[in-house]
Amino acid sequence: MTPNLGQGGNNSIESVASLINQIHALIKEQPSPTTADLEKSFVLFQKQRQGQVKFIAKLTGSYTRWASWKNWFGWFMQAWVWPTFGDGFIVNWNLSPMIRESIKLDFAKEENLPVGKVKWKYY
Repeated sequence: MTPNLGQGGNNSIESVASLINQIHALIKEQPSPTTADLEKSFVLFQKQRQGQVKFIAKLTGSYTRWASWKNWFGWFMQAWVWPTFGDGFIVNWNLSPMIRESIKLDFAKEENLPVGKVKWKYY
């Protein structure tokens, strides 16, 4: 069993938010959308998500290869680099900024978000 970045769950939540944003915007514009209108929303959803999902799948695959020491680069990263910098570096400088930029429900603003090392960003 190799570790992974756990981004599959994040991707699914982000995809749901993206689809809900598309449908919410459509219903706000047209309270009784047609099937063709819904299909346009689905196409926009797919276009919005496709690049990020491909990026995450590639990143997770690379991380799994590094963690399994499939090549010299993975061995070097896992044996020397990660222990030197620690998990905090990876979380604070790689994963948190990526999550900060993730899709949120654009119609449900939260004014009292907790303060952390990486500031939340709304579109």
